[in-house]
Amino acid sequence: MSIPKITQETIASVTVSMEHDIRYFNKFLSKIKEENPLVYELIQVVRVMGSTEDRRNQAAENYLRGVCTIYKLIESQMESEEMNQTWGKDDG
Repeated sequence: MSIPKITQETIASVTVSMEHDIRYFNKFLSKIKEENPLVYELIQVVRVMGSTEDRRNQAAENYLRGVCTIYKLIESQMESEEMNQTWGKDDG
């Protein structure tokens, strides 16, 4: 199985979710913790590494948000493709 190609519609959907919920990343981290504990632990390692200095802490937080965003984009695209397959929409 390959990583799905992210569509413009998926990016728009995830972006709207991020813009309208100030707790988006915290909620998403909770979801990752529940669904994929090893990815969550990796994210926590990055947070701890970044907590020693303010500048590093900001870099770690930015990294965390990037990881969450990419994870969510892939997850959303996979859900979209599954729904399209179920409901008969053709990708071409």
